[in-house]
Amino acid sequence: MEFDLVTLGILFVFALFGGIISAKTKQPLVIGLLVVGALIGPSLLNLVNSPELTDFMIEMGAILLLFITGLEFEVSKLFKIGIKAIITTLLKVGIVFFLGFLVTVMLGYSTGVGIFIGVIISFSSTVVILKVLQEKQMIERNEIPFLVAVLIIEDIIAVAFLTFFYALQNNSSGINVASVVNNIVVSIIILIIVYAVCLRIIKPIIAWVLKNTAEDTIIFIDLGIMVGFSYLAYYLNLSTALGAFLAGSLVASLPNAKLFEKTITPFTLMFSSLFFISIGTLIDFRAIIENWLLVIVLLVVTVISRFIGIGLITNIFANFQKEQIFFSSIAMFSVGEFALLVARESRGFNLGVDLVSISSVVIFVSALLMSLAIRKYTQSYEFVKAATPWRLRKINMKMESISNFIHLAFQEIDTENAHTIRLKKSTITALLSIINVIFVHYFWTKIAYTLHGTEYYAAFGMFLLIEIILIYLLYVHTRIAIRTLLIVFVNMNLRGTLKKSKHLLWHLFLFFVFSISALYSPLLLFLFDLQLKLLIIPGLFILLSIFLLIKIIKEIHSGFTYTGVTNYAHFQRLKSRNF
Repeated sequence: MEFDLVTLGILFVFALFGGIISAKTKQPLVIGLLVVGALIGPSLLNLVNSPELTDFMIEMGAILLLFITGLEFEVSKLFKIGIKAIITTLLKVGIVFFLGFLVTVMLGYSTGVGIFIGVIISFSSTVVILKVLQEKQMIERNEIPFLVAVLIIEDIIAVAFLTFFYALQNNSSGINVASVVNNIVVSIIILIIVYAVCLRIIKPIIAWVLKNTAEDTIIFIDLGIMVGFSYLAYYLNLSTALGAFLAGSLVASLPNAKLFEKTITPFTLMFSSLFFISIGTLIDFRAIIENWLLVIVLLVVTVISRFIGIGLITNIFANFQKEQIFFSSIAMFSVGEFALLVARESRGFNLGVDLVSISSVVIFVSALLMSLAIRKYTQSYEFVKAATPWRLRKINMKMESISNFIHLAFQEIDTENAHTIRLKKSTITALLSIINVIFVHYFWTKIAYTLHGTEYYAAFGMFLLIEIILIYLLYVHTRIAIRTLLIVFVNMNLRGTLKKSKHLLWHLFLFFVFSISALYSPLLLFLFDLQLKLLIIPGLFILLSIFLLIKIIKEIHSGFTYTGVTNYAHFQRLKSRNF
C-alpha cells in the first residue's frame, strides 16, 4: 500500500513536469505526458514499476476517456452529420487500414500484427488536432466542421474495433466469427435499451434528483452511470470502453448535459493525464530499436495515406478544392489516442511485437509533424502545385466534375421534400430490417439447442417465416430507396437519359461496395486464418474500383448538368410510378 502511494505521488509530480514540457514546447499535453512516462518507466529511470497500479490507472483513464468521447455523441447528431461525412470516414479509415496492413505484412510481420498496425494508424487525434489548430488560430476555417464530423465518426468506428478485438480475445472457443457477430448483436441491443431507458425513465429521475440535490453532488450521477454501464458491458463479456462510451452518450442526451460535462471535467483531466503517463511507462525503447524500420515505414505510410484517404476522398465527397485538400490532409496527420487502447488490446493476442511502444512513438512523431507542417502548409501547397505535371492537373480538372456532381447530389438529398424524406425513411427502415434479421438469427441460435422434436420444427418454421418477412421488407425498402435516389439523379440531369442515370447510380453503388469490401478484407484473413496470397482478391476489387471511378468520372464529365428542375419527361415518368 505504501509503495503504491509513493508510485502514485511520482505519477502526479511527473504529470506536472509533462505539462510544463508541453507548454514550453507548445505541444499538446499528450506528448509531454508520454515523454515523461517513458523516462520514469522501467526501461529508463525505473521510478515507476508497479504493474498493478499502472494497469488500474490505464483502465480508469480509458473508461473516462471513452466517457468523454460519448458525451460528444448523440444518435441525433449522427443524422445531422450527413451521409457524406460517414462515407468519407469509412473510406478514409479503410484506405489507411489497408495500406498499414499491407506494408506491415510486406515487411515480414504476421497477419495479426498487420491488422493491429492498420487499425492503430487509421484514427486521427481529435485532442491534438483541435489543440494545434486553436493555437495556430485556424479553428475557424471552413473545412473544420466537416473534419470534426469525420473525427466523431472515427471515434465510433474505433469503439467498434475495440469491441471486436475484446470479443475475439475473450472468446474461449477460439476465433469464432459467429461468436463475434453475437457480441456485436448484444452491443446493438444494449444501445437500444440505453436510449429506450434514457427517453422513458432516466430523464424524469435525473430531473427529480437535480431539484433535490446540490450541484456539487452531480458528479456522483456521472460516475454512477459511467461505472454502471462499464460493469454491464463487462458482465456481458464486452469491452468496458464500450460501456463507458454508451454511458457518455446517455448523459449527452440529458437536458442538463453541459452541467454534467462541467462537473466531470476535473476528474477527466486527472485520470486521462495519469492514463497517458501510465501508458508512457510501458514504452520499451529496446522494442523501438528492434523495430526501427517498422516505425519509420509506418510514419511514411501515415503521411501518404492521409493525402489519399483525406485529400482524395474529401475532394470527391466533400467538394474540397486545391488548398483545402492540402490543409485537411496535413491537419489529420496526428495519430489518435485510440491507438494506445488498441495497442494495449493486442497484448492478449501474443503477437510477439510491443505495439504499445511502437504506437506511442508514432503518436509522438505524427503530432510533431502535424504541428510543424501546418505552419508552412501554404508554402508547401504552392511548391507542390508548381511541381505538379500538367497531365495531373488535367486529371484534377476531371476530378472536379465528379466532386461538383456529388456535392450537388448531397445538396438535393439534404433538401427537405417528399422524395428525400421518403429516401431517408426507406433507408433507415432497410437498416433496421438488417438489424432485425441479425437479431432474430441470434435469438434462434440461443434457443434452438433447447428444443426437440415437434417443438423444434414448429419453432424453426416460425423463425424461417419471420426471416423471410424481414428479408422481403429489406428488399422492398431497399428498392424504394434506390428508385427514390434515382429520382434525385434524374432531377439533377437534363442532358442524360433515365437509362444513363441508372447506369451512373449502379456504377457508384458498385464502386462503394468493391472499395469497402477490398479495404476491410484483411479482417477476414485474420478471422479465418487465411493465407496472404488470397490478398489477390481484394487487389482485383481495388482495380475494379479504380476502373469504375474512371468510368464514373467520364460519364459525369461528358454528359451531366445540374438543372434543379422537375418538369421534364423522364422525371415525370419515374415520379408517376407506384411505390
